[in-house]
Amino acid sequence: MFNKTDINEIKKILKQKSKLEKCVDVLRYIKRLLFNIGIIGLIKNVRREKTTSGNYSNIWKKEIIRNLSEKENWRKNRKQFLDLIDFESLEKIFKILAKNHTTIIDIGSYDGFFIDYYKDFKQIILSDLTEYSNLYPNDNKFKFILLNGKDLNSIPSSSIDVVFSVDTFVRIKKIILKNYFENFPRIVKCGGIIIVHIPNIFNIHSLSMSFTFVSSFFFRRILSDYFDEILFDDTLHKLSTVIIAKRNNKKFVRWKIGSNQN
Repeated sequence: MFNKTDINEIKKILKQKSKLEKCVDVLRYIKRLLFNIGIIGLIKNVRREKTTSGNYSNIWKKEIIRNLSEKENWRKNRKQFLDLIDFESLEKIFKILAKNHTTIIDIGSYDGFFIDYYKDFKQIILSDLTEYSNLYPNDNKFKFILLNGKDLNSIPSSSIDVVFSVDTFVRIKKIILKNYFENFPRIVKCGGIIIVHIPNIFNIHSLSMSFTFVSSFFFRRILSDYFDEILFDDTLHKLSTVIIAKRNNKKFVRWKIGSNQN
């Protein structure tokens, strides 16, 4: 369903920073940027790209299997991790979206940590790199899609109302990020919404965490043909930015990202 009010309702929920807070953020960002553009910062970025670009998905896959087989959670309910996310606002956003939309997919769903917050959706799709994240194989409300860490080809076209992801995209290498975001117009229905935690060099915390070195312009440029009212929010997650955007009615052009899509 194409609903123009979704984004307006979400804007009301998102916290607005005061002018003073924005000025402080800018000063902190400039300080961090000056450090990162130094020789040491550049060397660190190059080394990080080399070490994470080739085998990150395999490393994370092994970590998921280990954690879930041992019934562990990498957050382990530690306050410093729980305080990073504005769960209250997220839950309000999901309640609004569940009124107008049916299906949500959690990309990088891991152990289903966020299920309680988007449980009002009629169809919940969990997705990750291992079948260990297939938590409810006998429950018709839930589906599971196995990902390969390279593309979203396993997700059917025009099958998703809401895409959600937290703590998954921030360390994915740039070429994979590009592939994923170019696939969103294919998998998201007209009027659908994406809510995705992303790396962003314009966010001081993203810089300090050495998340993938890309800017908000990178994501806007990819999505602009098929998504309207693209928002970049720094309040839902304290570490980096969350992008929120609404799919328009424009028909998806398959050839833009290759001929092997579903």
